[in-house]
Amino acid sequence: PFLLSFHWPAKRVLVSQVFRNRSFSREFSSGYLIGELLNKFELQEDFDQFSQSRVASAKLNNFSRMEPTLQLLKVQFDQNVARNIMTEQHGAATKLIYQLYVALEKKKKAGLTGVAMDAMRPSAHAKLRSVGTEMYRERLKSLVPRQTELTLLQISDSFHKKADNLESKIYYMELANQEKAKKIQGRKAEDMEKKILEKQKQNEIMAKIQAAIVQIPKPMPQHTVKAIEEQKMLRKKKEAEVKIMKFEKMMRKETIIPTNMIQGRDVATPTITELLSTYSDDEYIRKVQKRLEEDTFAREQREKRRRKMLREQLIAHEAQEEAYREEQLINRLMRQSQQERRIAVQLLHVKHEKEVMWQDRIFREKQFEERRLKEFQEALDREAALAKQEKIEFEEQAHKEKQLHAKLAAQRAEERYKKHFAICWEVVDQIIDLVTKIGEYRTLTNNLIPIKIMRDWKELFLKGKPIYEQAELDPLPADPTPDQIIEFEKMDILDEKDYDEYKIMIEEWYPPEEIRANKPPPSNIILGHVVHRLMGLFYPPEPEPPPPVSSPFPIKGCILGKLFSGKTTCLKFLEEACNIHVLSIDTLIAEAIQAYHEKEMSSETSLLQVSKLDIPSMDQIAFSIRAQLGGGAETLLKKGKSIPDELLVGIMVEAISRLPPEKGWILDGFPMTLNQAKLLEKALGGRDPDEEEVNAKVLKKHNLVIDPAAPKEPAVHPPGLDFVILLDVSDSIVLDRIAFGSEQERGDQVSDAELQRREKADSVRGQMQHRLVRFLETWPDLKTWYANQQNILIKVNAEMEENLMCQRVKQIIMEQLVKIENERTPRGKAQKSLSPSPEDVLPPAPIEPPPIKPGSNEWVPEFLVPYWETVEKTYVNNIKATLRCLRAEQHVIIYYLSDIRNHFKEYLKRPDHKQEFVTQWQADYNSVADDLWDDDETKEELHQRVTDLRDRLWDICENRRNEAEQERCAIMNDGWLPDRMVLLMDHIFSLMQNELDRFQDTKRLLHDYYRGMEGKIPTDSSTEFIRIPLIELVEKEQLLEAGKTMEAAKSRLELLKVKALAFMEDLHSKAEVTYRNMEKWLGERFLIEMSSVEKLTEVARNHIETSTRMQYELVLEGTEFYINGDIKVFPDAVPPPRPPSVETPTVDTLTISQLSTLHKQFLKVAPKGLMLSKTFTDIFFDLVTLNLGSNSLPDAWTHLSIYDLQSLASLLTVDVDTVDWRRFLLAAAQPWPLPSVKELLETLQRFRAVDEGRTGFVTEEEYNQAGLWFGSGSVIIPDSPIEPLPFNRQEHLLKFFFTLFADPEKDPPQLNYVDMLLYFASHPESIDGVYRALSVATETNIQREKDKFPNIPRVEEEGGEEGEEEEDEKEKEDEAHSFASEGEISLDTLLRVFNYETNKAADNHRFTNHLVPKDNYENFIKVYKDLGSEDLQPIKVSLLLKHPFIQELVNSCQVYKLHVSIPFHGVWRLVIIRKYRML
Repeated sequence: PFLLSFHWPAKRVLVSQVFRNRSFSREFSSGYLIGELLNKFELQEDFDQFSQSRVASAKLNNFSRMEPTLQLLKVQFDQNVARNIMTEQHGAATKLIYQLYVALEKKKKAGLTGVAMDAMRPSAHAKLRSVGTEMYRERLKSLVPRQTELTLLQISDSFHKKADNLESKIYYMELANQEKAKKIQGRKAEDMEKKILEKQKQNEIMAKIQAAIVQIPKPMPQHTVKAIEEQKMLRKKKEAEVKIMKFEKMMRKETIIPTNMIQGRDVATPTITELLSTYSDDEYIRKVQKRLEEDTFAREQREKRRRKMLREQLIAHEAQEEAYREEQLINRLMRQSQQERRIAVQLLHVKHEKEVMWQDRIFREKQFEERRLKEFQEALDREAALAKQEKIEFEEQAHKEKQLHAKLAAQRAEERYKKHFAICWEVVDQIIDLVTKIGEYRTLTNNLIPIKIMRDWKELFLKGKPIYEQAELDPLPADPTPDQIIEFEKMDILDEKDYDEYKIMIEEWYPPEEIRANKPPPSNIILGHVVHRLMGLFYPPEPEPPPPVSSPFPIKGCILGKLFSGKTTCLKFLEEACNIHVLSIDTLIAEAIQAYHEKEMSSETSLLQVSKLDIPSMDQIAFSIRAQLGGGAETLLKKGKSIPDELLVGIMVEAISRLPPEKGWILDGFPMTLNQAKLLEKALGGRDPDEEEVNAKVLKKHNLVIDPAAPKEPAVHPPGLDFVILLDVSDSIVLDRIAFGSEQERGDQVSDAELQRREKADSVRGQMQHRLVRFLETWPDLKTWYANQQNILIKVNAEMEENLMCQRVKQIIMEQLVKIENERTPRGKAQKSLSPSPEDVLPPAPIEPPPIKPGSNEWVPEFLVPYWETVEKTYVNNIKATLRCLRAEQHVIIYYLSDIRNHFKEYLKRPDHKQEFVTQWQADYNSVADDLWDDDETKEELHQRVTDLRDRLWDICENRRNEAEQERCAIMNDGWLPDRMVLLMDHIFSLMQNELDRFQDTKRLLHDYYRGMEGKIPTDSSTEFIRIPLIELVEKEQLLEAGKTMEAAKSRLELLKVKALAFMEDLHSKAEVTYRNMEKWLGERFLIEMSSVEKLTEVARNHIETSTRMQYELVLEGTEFYINGDIKVFPDAVPPPRPPSVETPTVDTLTISQLSTLHKQFLKVAPKGLMLSKTFTDIFFDLVTLNLGSNSLPDAWTHLSIYDLQSLASLLTVDVDTVDWRRFLLAAAQPWPLPSVKELLETLQRFRAVDEGRTGFVTEEEYNQAGLWFGSGSVIIPDSPIEPLPFNRQEHLLKFFFTLFADPEKDPPQLNYVDMLLYFASHPESIDGVYRALSVATETNIQREKDKFPNIPRVEEEGGEEGEEEEDEKEKEDEAHSFASEGEISLDTLLRVFNYETNKAADNHRFTNHLVPKDNYENFIKVYKDLGSEDLQPIKVSLLLKHPFIQELVNSCQVYKLHVSIPFHGVWRLVIIRKYRML
């Protein structure tokens, strides 16, 4: 409201004064701006009598005049509100402006004026309102102080401020004097301390000197009177020094005490002379005494002067105050007498008005009775209209809510789609990785991928890990990267998989048939019993949590559902029908907070641990649990935080604990999240679901033995709730219920309590979208928890009728009650006998256990359990490490075999020198003379050369085969296969050693266990464990001899032996297959190379027999032989050059060379482009008469007469007597494509793009880069190389147009592209040409409005064809007109379009130097001023074209008229072709 009240008058209503936030109340205190607001809305007709002054009379006048208008608008306004606004109280003006804004908006919507509103008001009410207005004015006058009182108040305030300032100045002066005195005393104290230190140093020096003096014993002195006097004097000096020291200490303490406290003391302080001894004749003491006496005297004098000055000021101030009080008393008495007279007059006036009102009331009472019925009917009609309007608004609001819900649902669907898409994309990415990895290994293994590797990839794929390696793990980093962590996880997954397969002997470790009968048992029962007994003694199991101490309620449940799904209605029905308590979390929170405010004391014990909850630290020891929970909730809500789940569950459980046990309870819409559900389960059932999951994961670890006494299935605990009912309803039904409920509620007459309930429901409706979204987000987790894990969820269709739904829920609850009773009946008796008493539940007193003796039963677990854990951990880690090495070894073997295969293939494809011999032979063959080709001896010689070439090539092939065979033997004999076999055997031996160690460790464990059970101390056996030696790389013949020493774990070792032999055999077979393939590839390549040499020989002998040269190159590369048709050994004959293209002259069209000749002549005479008509006629006549043999004009143009030339000049005239020769050459260069407006604008944009400097000029290179609307066109190249190319006229026209419009004076020549496009904007119809020029100048499409199209006669013969082309071009231009846009044009641009030629006529215009700019565009300036642009700012083109001067100028302008010249039989005809748009 404040922001609205602040911005509405300033920005929307536009009041006359500008105000800020801080001056808002002050600006509206006079009432002038409020009256101005009412006047803006035509409600305050007497606004001219308002005053902007801030005096009391002006304020009274303003607020008295605006009061009837405010009462008419039904704005709350009385004398108190007016006084608050006039006194600038905070918020008063803001509240009034906001109420005024609401009332004016209602008036604006209703479309009522002030007169209409006054007429609608009853006359009796209007009369009473006028009387009330007069009473309001009188009361306002009595409430508002008079201006004289305000002035006196201001004067008194100013005097009070001056007095306060004077007192503060005096106070600060005193403080400054005290500070100065403190500083002086501090300096004096520092000086005295320095002197004392110096004196102490002198005394120390004198003491040292005295100590260094050698004392010569003297005779005993005689005690004379003089000696006695000297001793007395010395004693007095010492006493004086002690007193001086005490005085200095006292002075330091006094400097800390304020001087005003010293002044307030009545007791006189002792003088300095009394403290010092008078017998001291020390000079220093006298100086100190004198200085202190002077300071004391000076201080007393200053204090006297200050007191005198303050006394004088106080007397003057009292006199001034007395005079002010007398003056104020006189003014008050005078004002009181005037007010009494005014009140008397007002009372008489009111009495007279009452009499008149009484008479009028009798007369109008009859009229009131007649109008009352009419007004009542009108009120009913208004109420009906308002109800109808409110209904429509509510329907619109409901429709908006549905649209918002649909939008949010679409957003949720999009988010789900994105989430599912991301998951699918990740899966697809993993599938692609898996497929590519399979393809890669297919190439490595010749489509024989090992099954073990496929299983590994499948495991990684199912776990969601990448197949490809992400990072290197060797060396192991101290701070791994995320990719390295992923690699660690992959390694752990594969290690776990391999270990499980090895442990239970499946997949590749599955025993073969020959040893399957000796398969070891899956577990040892005796060993399992021993180990788990030791574990139970060493790690005693945690006791089961006691059953919940809460009362055994008959039924416990909750009802969940969306907003307006019927939960509250259903629960009310159940509460009445089934006698069940209904617990609502909102109600419980409010009750807990109320208990906290009422300081509810604790009257019973509770099992809740309040210390674990977030409760403020207060003195709440005597508070009840509910009050403490309410205090914590209120503290969090005041901070703007949400109540945590732990506190909500605590409030709920505390309320449950206070319920009687004979009645059940149902929760209303609670829990709302999965965390709340788990906390509620923990509070009701005494078990933490999260801890159970963690314990289940911890128990799922590697165990070498199995407990035979362990139960097969874990115990099942009943859930904390008996049932959970979900009232399932769709979102659309929820929105309809909200709309229907609101519509029903608005039409009823209800009480205040019902109104409060409806306000709460309205607030809930405001949060509808948020609560729906929140439920949809949290329900999937709750559904999984209650449906899958606890299996207590029951769904009920809540879209049925209310009664049916309530009956269905009641039926479900009754079924649950019967089910619970049947379950509790057999268990109740057993629980009664087994239930411990409260005394038994108490834990026993702690007793310290005696020390464990070696050899006792307690000593055995302490010794054997750590030993077994170490054995188990070592065995598992060693097995995993060995299996990891076997897995890596398998990949190494695959990659090595693939590498040697690829290496051998590349070796077979190594380059050779056969092509050099073939090339040399072909060169020698083609060098034979032409006359020797048919000679038999020559052919025999050539055949012999072919034979020699073949033998040489065969020798090369034989040598390459021998080298490849040597390479194959080197690969076979490199020692890789024996080394791999040795490494594999070492890994198998490691597995055997681990099995042997496990057997020996198990044997030792059992031995020590039974000795300990007998009470004996286990002996330290000196026999070492059996060790299997590993095979060194040098000893390659030793394989499995070490396996003979094992007899205990024979079956598993036998399995390892068989698997080792299988591994060796598989590796050896793979190597043999690779070596055989290499031999096969070698033989095949040798045969193919020999075959290619034979083909080469056949081709050579064929050319010898046919006596022809070999023009194309013979290529022999590896195993391939072919004739390269792209390379010729000797070149072909050079074809003759093609003659240049020549333009064929026509009868009536100028060639490019003729146009260039005319351009050069015109440029010499008139470089600016304008010349006199007579000069143009003379030049052209000379060309016509002197054209014999020069070929500067077409033949048909040579018959033109002087009359034809004058007619031509008159058509091309720009000004009074000037001709634009560029426009003539542009027309004479036809035919060229006539551009549309769209093509002109696109061409202009291209020129703007290449003109980076925005100069308006482009070079020839930039001109060619931008191009025009037509290109160079395509030219058909003739087949004959002697025939010249056709002449491309459009390409030459593009070059000619740049030469025509470029400025030759610049180096290099530059083209003004805007002027050029203005030339090209010409059109056969002059008006269309002007519109096209305006479009180019403003860079917007300006469309000409055409209503009628006159009939134009068709052009016959040649003109007919040209007319059809022009019509096609016009259709394109009409397409451009279809998207015309509104643009603005400046004065300079308009002058450039209509009058830009005037300044260019400097070549032949004799009055150019005498013209001023105003002479050229005076009329245009007048047009702009007529159209409202006084400062000549750009105006809209549509507005400009409506001006009569511009319309006349457009209709009469012939500058942009395009002429099409047709010479025929010596007669010059000009045909103007007009194109019109088809309607």
